[in-house]
Amino acid sequence: GAHIDIDQNYPPGEPRKVTITGSKAQIEAAHQALLSVMRDGPNSAVTQATGAFTQVIDVDASVVGRLIGRGGATINDMQARSKCRIQIDQSTPEGMPKKVSVSGAHAENVAMAVQIIQDVIQGGDGRGGGGGYGMQQGGYGMQQGGYGMMPQMGYGGVPQGAYGGMQQQAYGQQA
Repeated sequence: GAHIDIDQNYPPGEPRKVTITGSKAQIEAAHQALLSVMRDGPNSAVTQATGAFTQVIDVDASVVGRLIGRGGATINDMQARSKCRIQIDQSTPEGMPKKVSVSGAHAENVAMAVQIIQDVIQGGDGRGGGGGYGMQQGGYGMQQGGYGMMPQMGYGGVPQGAYGGMQQQAYGQQA
């Protein structure tokens, strides 16, 4: 596709200089997409063909926030990467799964979007990078037994608190 460069060295509220590079067809398509985004908002460039492929999946209400992301960043990223429209129906009754509707012009795009959604639900970012924080699927810490099991390991497999062999002293204690 085309490459779009937006010069950010302008005061807030002032128009930006946009440079589009690529083939003539790519430049025209990018130009039309930019005009659409400026006119209709950030998701307007996402494919929304009538008669498109659609898949609806159920997700637990507890993961809706993760799918949307801060300020909509995650869902917007998933839509841009998959070229699909992703909508979350949150009007379902309390305790019932939420319906996530994925629609796109091609079945492959819809399948890709569903896979990205599943990756995000599993705790990753949907980019196949392996699970976000320290490869722990299923949450923070993965400490199943609780107290007294094993020292938690820090980065590089070194037990926390043992970095450099120094013990952290409580406030007011003398070594």
